[in-house]
Amino acid sequence: MLAIVAALGALLGAAVLPCAPAQAQTTAALPFPPPVQERVSVLNARLGLHPDKTRLVLELTDSVPFTVSVHGSPYRVVVDLPDVSWPGGNTVMAGKGVVARYRFEGRDGGASRLVVETDGPARVVESYLIPPRDGFKPRFVLDIARTTPAQFAAAAPVAATTAPRRRAARRPARRRARTPSCRSPRPCRRRFRRGRRRCRKSR
Repeated sequence: MLAIVAALGALLGAAVLPCAPAQAQTTAALPFPPPVQERVSVLNARLGLHPDKTRLVLELTDSVPFTVSVHGSPYRVVVDLPDVSWPGGNTVMAGKGVVARYRFEGRDGGASRLVVETDGPARVVESYLIPPRDGFKPRFVLDIARTTPAQFAAAAPVAATTAPRRRAARRPARRRARTPSCRSPRPCRRRFRRGRRRCRKSR
């Protein structure tokens, strides 16, 4: 009987005690990492011959900015690009038409360079980028044509520094004889530029 009363007392005491509130679990929202930009790659490179020019086309995975410049000694066209991947581009590739050969160079600082060597003085007719269309990726187009050495030199930039000109040393003026010899047997008078003088007989 006492055991039953003790059990009932324990149950009543447990019912009187307040229940501890449950703690809600919170998790901090973690920032998503920025999307990794894929490196632009060269998919294909080809040369085409036209009656008045040679065309070089690069097919890319995405559009990129570029700058084109022409240089001499040796004659070449340089295309500066951002960091671009070109599998096998480091090998020198044979050209045709105006293009003698071309190669791809990776540069420090996340830049790339396309060097197009020509067989003589050349000029850039056009350079532009075609957006993706007709099932093709973006394409970079470079048109090169031959020119004369005179036209190439006229179009080349002038050097900023020039050698100073040297003045030629002045030669001392030669003085003419003021008393000419007179071989006439008779006395004579002659007028010279610097006054009159009498010629006497040569003794």
